[in-house]
Amino acid sequence: MEPQLRLNQVATVLVNDATTISITPWEKNLLKEVEHSIGSANIGVNPNNDGECVKLFFPPMTTDQRKEGAKQAKVMGDKSKIAIRNIRKDANDKVKKLEKDKEITEDEAKKAYDKVQKNTDDGVKQIDDAVKEKETEILKI
Repeated sequence: MEPQLRLNQVATVLVNDATTISITPWEKNLLKEVEHSIGSANIGVNPNNDGECVKLFFPPMTTDQRKEGAKQAKVMGDKSKIAIRNIRKDANDKVKKLEKDKEITEDEAKKAYDKVQKNTDDGVKQIDDAVKEKETEILKI
């Protein structure tokens, strides 16, 4: 049995549009093997071999699939915002320790807290904007 390689280690994988992926093996003798491997992977599409590359044609997403994708984008955004808030907590704890150890003044600590909060707010806004944009893109037919 030959060693298994990742697809991107033996071929160029291109996304042509929202429903089509083209896979062009670097060596033509791998074309049938790529086609067979994708077919046996049972991913819900049949590979089409045109002699040069293997093309995968995915059906358009249903309305329910689009709604589910938008919901997943929102969940990912929420998890990202939680991560940012955890980073804020860690940064504020470090500032508090520096102030307690008299390594920075009360004014410097206040400025640091304000800067941490500003960075947190900016990060949360970027996430909200990205999620809104992705939801619009996913729900657009």
